[in-house]
Amino acid sequence: MRRRRFRFSTRIAAIRVELTVSFLPILLYNERKDETE
Repeated sequence: MRRRRFRFSTRIAAIRVELTVSFLPILLYNERKDETE
């Protein structure tokens, strides 16, 4: 049971990392866009 719970939390962490990685370039691009304007 403990192992299963750990695996589930690891899955959530992996999803959070994927979302962060996919959003980071967009945030950086928006910041650069504001600087150029």
